[in-house]
Amino acid sequence: MVFAPLVVVMSAGYIFRTARQAPMFYGRASAYVPSQVEYAKIKKDCHLFTTSDISDLSYRNVKFILPESYFVVVLSHVSSSIARVDYDGQVGYVDASKIKVVDFVPIQPTLEGITFDISSKSGTHIRLAPSDSAEILEIVPAGASSLIYVGQIVGDIPVGGSSNIWYLAVYTPSSSTTSVIEGYVYSERTTNLTPIKANAEDIIEPPKNEEQADAESFAISGAVKGILIALICLPILLVFILLLVGQKRSTKRAKDIEKELSKPEKPAKKSDRKIHSIDELEGQPLSRKETFLNRKKEASASLKPVFPTYEVIDDDDLL
Repeated sequence: MVFAPLVVVMSAGYIFRTARQAPMFYGRASAYVPSQVEYAKIKKDCHLFTTSDISDLSYRNVKFILPESYFVVVLSHVSSSIARVDYDGQVGYVDASKIKVVDFVPIQPTLEGITFDISSKSGTHIRLAPSDSAEILEIVPAGASSLIYVGQIVGDIPVGGSSNIWYLAVYTPSSSTTSVIEGYVYSERTTNLTPIKANAEDIIEPPKNEEQADAESFAISGAVKGILIALICLPILLVFILLLVGQKRSTKRAKDIEKELSKPEKPAKKSDRKIHSIDELEGQPLSRKETFLNRKKEASASLKPVFPTYEVIDDDDLL
């Protein structure tokens, strides 16, 4: 009875597939050959952390927010929830739920050609952190152009500002073309940011063959589901009923035996009671016990011949 539900399910599946003339098993081969480098697609609000503490969202622990729909290289899986990644040379940690590992090499994994300019009204500073109090790395003059945009981050709101968005940028001063300075620039001091388009590269599902399409188009109706559930549950129900009936019978038999044993013994009849002392005969009716001699006498008396009797006839009548 243990294997009955499994047999019922397998039989039902065999009947359905036989009726549809479908194969019993389907195989699916991967359409891609995985590369030696593991890439992962970036999801929304994916922060690149400087430490493995992904719960600290302050700018002291976050480098910047990775651009959605682009890709990182997965260097290692620190745990089931944390991964160490590399985005265009920027190495850090991410929440593993914010990326999706892919099995192909993207054509354009990171942003390319995204730049911005500095407002012509006033210059600004490129700082070590997204805060007005952070160390100044370089003074950027008004009207400076083509600063390379890496990403954005939420930082402090400077005096006179209304936004908390800063850009992580790469700047090369015109006075020193060999210098490369990377730091944060306040977004309200910038202009002409290149529009960022989403990266459309993603896992492409291989075309389905006719057998797979036919299998996926097959939907089990509610009535069929109900029948299958009933078939699966029926053997279990039968086993339960059999166990319950057997238990009731055992209980009833045990009760009958216990009842029989608990009945009081019937008192012996007075005539059957044994006399242990002469005092017990007081007030009791006595009868003479029939002996063997009495029975013999009665038998002998009954064996005596019975002779006929005749009336007395007067002798005168005989004459």
